[in-house]
Amino acid sequence: MLTHALDTFRAHPAVTEILLIIAEDDMERARALIAEGPATVTEKVVPGGAQRRDSVWQGLQEMSAGTDIVLIHDAARPFVSHRVISACIDAARAHGAAVVACPVADTLKRANTEGAVDITVDRTGLWGAQTPQGFRADLARRIYARAIAEDWPVTDDAGVAERAGHRVHLVEGEAMNFKITGPDDLAMAERLLAGAAALHSPPRTGGVTVPHALGLLGHSDADVLTHAIMDALLGAAALGDIGMHFPDTDPQYRGVSSLNLLRQVGAFLRQQGYTVSNIDATVVAQAPKLAPHIPAMRARLAEALEVTVARVSVKATTTEGLGFAGEGAGMAAYATACLRRAEPLSELA
Repeated sequence: MLTHALDTFRAHPAVTEILLIIAEDDMERARALIAEGPATVTEKVVPGGAQRRDSVWQGLQEMSAGTDIVLIHDAARPFVSHRVISACIDAARAHGAAVVACPVADTLKRANTEGAVDITVDRTGLWGAQTPQGFRADLARRIYARAIAEDWPVTDDAGVAERAGHRVHLVEGEAMNFKITGPDDLAMAERLLAGAAALHSPPRTGGVTVPHALGLLGHSDADVLTHAIMDALLGAAALGDIGMHFPDTDPQYRGVSSLNLLRQVGAFLRQQGYTVSNIDATVVAQAPKLAPHIPAMRARLAEALEVTVARVSVKATTTEGLGFAGEGAGMAAYATACLRRAEPLSELA
């Protein structure tokens, strides 16, 4: 859940800093998660407190000087969209405080203590709050300082602003921005994950997450560059292809990191007596712009294969608007590989 929400905020052009407020026991895992992401925004792991109020206050203390708008978001809402984030930022800037919410569509019933309907509640004017909830940074610090000092119970950040006497502006949310709180929610999220990933998660290319509004669908993480390199390596040794070694009919490879598969390919080649001499790969995509990320891609790929970066060449090109890649409907990658073998192969009879 955290990964999907994090990738969406990373790719938003207005986001310059991300603070992960994490329980002490999970901080190392969170730092590892940050290390896997692109270095496009400042990211920091902050220990949480005993209550939501304390955790938010910890984050507000760690914000960079000069921050003008702060968004507070629950990682349990992994399918937040760029439209919702942008609308919340704009409303917070204009009104000081904003909450993403959806008008209540279901008929509401109030139950008695015996579990029977007591009354049907008029839903006119009722909204279900979501996150993110946005504030001008100075206002957020001020209202939370008061909440801490006066020991207010906090379950909703906008509620803190309301209690402090500040009017909160409503921003219309989305049904997809639901909160995962129980098994049914988790099952729904898993069913939506493949489609949601294509809509909200930036593509991984060469082991690097590249900020973009769209992602790629695939049985693993759909890293087309790493897949092309694996096929080139296996093909150079006449050892089949990735479909043979990592079939998409095997559930263990669903969503797996392509870099992990590349490590396995490298180990397999070494067992067969091969060493990687060099790799030359080209990614074809109209967008996103890949050139700034190529050094990181080369480093990730070389590390996975246990070779020097000098042995891995990665280039990017476009099709000038032609074909599925030029239309922005997908990406392609091509690779060639040269291997060396200490002992010659036996001639076939």
